[in-house]
Amino acid sequence: MLNSTSQIRNYSSQIVNQQVASAQMDTTTNTENKLSSQLKTVGNSSIDLLAVKEKENDLFEVIKSNEYLLIIANTSQSTEQADRFYRAGLAVGIVNDFSTTDKEVQIDHAKIKTNNICGAFPVENSSIENQSDDQKAAIKYRGIGFVKSLLSVAPSTPLDSTVYAQALNIGSVAKNRGATDSTMVKHFSTMWNMRDGLHQKQPHHLQQQ
Repeated sequence: MLNSTSQIRNYSSQIVNQQVASAQMDTTTNTENKLSSQLKTVGNSSIDLLAVKEKENDLFEVIKSNEYLLIIANTSQSTEQADRFYRAGLAVGIVNDFSTTDKEVQIDHAKIKTNNICGAFPVENSSIENQSDDQKAAIKYRGIGFVKSLLSVAPSTPLDSTVYAQALNIGSVAKNRGATDSTMVKHFSTMWNMRDGLHQKQPHHLQQQ
């Protein structure tokens, strides 16, 4: 009888654990679906998530092959894509919330772009260690939105990998609870703006390549 009671308790515990895991999976799926739908409001709506992931992979491959860019990125070569998007998303939020005593034209211009991304994926202020799964997912999608915004302006420019490495740097420092480097924020904003401006200056036939 004792063995039978023990088995029933074990089975009951297993069932409860399975139900909890299933509920958590459903919640995660619902969150991802909602965020994926919101992604359409950022940049060119015809660019899908797969194209964004492929672009990000290409960017990180360039960074991994360049020792200088890898140092800037401050990100391990083995870092998974979801984590890289999360770091880029942290950078987007930092630029969006960045305040200066003097007017910074480059940062102010970058904020126009970050405001669009952060508006699509709002996140309540929270310290890194206290972020909920939903907050982390929204920040990850800010990073996805950032890469999509690059694609929306131009498929590729010579500055792409540098801009992305700088975003990863800012996000990596934040993830490790480091202080925000205002100089890096300014450099990142400037390079991002220059990157987007390059497309407008290129001859039309080169923009199509």
